[in-house]
Amino acid sequence: GLGRVTASLSQQFAMRGHRTMSVAPMYTRPPPEEGFTYLGSAWVRLDQRDQEVRCMHKFVDFGAGKGCDYVLLDHGCYQHRPHGLYCDSRTGQDYGDNLYRFAMLSLAALEAPL
Repeated sequence: GLGRVTASLSQQFAMRGHRTMSVAPMYTRPPPEEGFTYLGSAWVRLDQRDQEVRCMHKFVDFGAGKGCDYVLLDHGCYQHRPHGLYCDSRTGQDYGDNLYRFAMLSLAALEAPL
C-alpha cells in the first residue's frame, strides 16, 4: 500500500543525495529489534486544543553516506484499530475520526523534531 510506496520513494530520493524523512502514524508499537528510539515530542494545535505527539525515530543507512530518517507518530488517535486502519472491516463503515487522524498526521509531520 501507501506505506511501501513511501518507503521506496524515501530510499530512492536518499540514494540520489537528498535528505529524506518518512513519517507515519504508529498504529502498533514496533518491536525493540526494529531499532526505533524516542526522539521527542511535537506539539500541534488541533480541534482547539494543544496535542502532544510522541515521535519515535530510526535512521536507515543505505550505504555511501546516504540514508533515511523514519519517524513514527504516537498519539492516542492512532491506537485501538483492531478491525482496520481506515474503516471497520465488520461493517464497511469509515471511522468517524478519519479526518481528525489525517489532520493530526499532516500537522505533526511538519513539527517532527529532527
